[in-house]
Amino acid sequence: MKAKTTGLLISLLALASLPASATSYSGADFSTMAEANGTYVAGSPGYEALSYASPDVDAVVGVRGPLGDLDTLSMSFVYSDVTGGPGNAPFAAFGLSLDGTWGLGHQEFDIISEDGNQLYGYSDVHVWDFTTDADVPGLTDVTLDSILNLANPYSSATYGDLEAMRAYAYVGDEGALSGSADINSITIGSFVTSVPDVTSTMSLLGIGFGALVGLRRRLNRS
Repeated sequence: MKAKTTGLLISLLALASLPASATSYSGADFSTMAEANGTYVAGSPGYEALSYASPDVDAVVGVRGPLGDLDTLSMSFVYSDVTGGPGNAPFAAFGLSLDGTWGLGHQEFDIISEDGNQLYGYSDVHVWDFTTDADVPGLTDVTLDSILNLANPYSSATYGDLEAMRAYAYVGDEGALSGSADINSITIGSFVTSVPDVTSTMSLLGIGFGALVGLRRRLNRS
């Protein structure tokens, strides 16, 4: 009975972080997105073909913000045709800014999913500080929810209160000299803050999320 109860509690927690409302970007949307080492492929549907040819260079496409405060957001993306590896599994990231701009100064962060193409409250993440060009000490292998109330290194503002200026789909490069992936869509939504009723929960217990190997290293941005 204990195992069943534990499973139900885990399912409840997962469902509490499902998007209450979401917007998907695909097709022609990609032609105006932030990108590096990527090419928009027109057609129906259109997609972003990301590729890299160096273990020191990332390939990325991202929705431009502002998108809202981190503590109101979640994201995922759909990809196909992955080549290269090992270690080049695509992964999601939010780009945060203290001043509501991006790429114009310091005090910016990437919140990087260690669960592949999913970035929800319960996802494991690490936090990259573009000012120090390194991970924030102590913020590796932690959940997104666990950092929302932590102050950032440069002000009293918490990570959860910082504006998300980018929602990125990366192709990782560890262990591979080259690789690529087609990004078919990026979905950004807001968190459900209340736990669903038991009837709704029982009907949705089969929902699951795939996890991919997380990567930790310096990220390029655009």
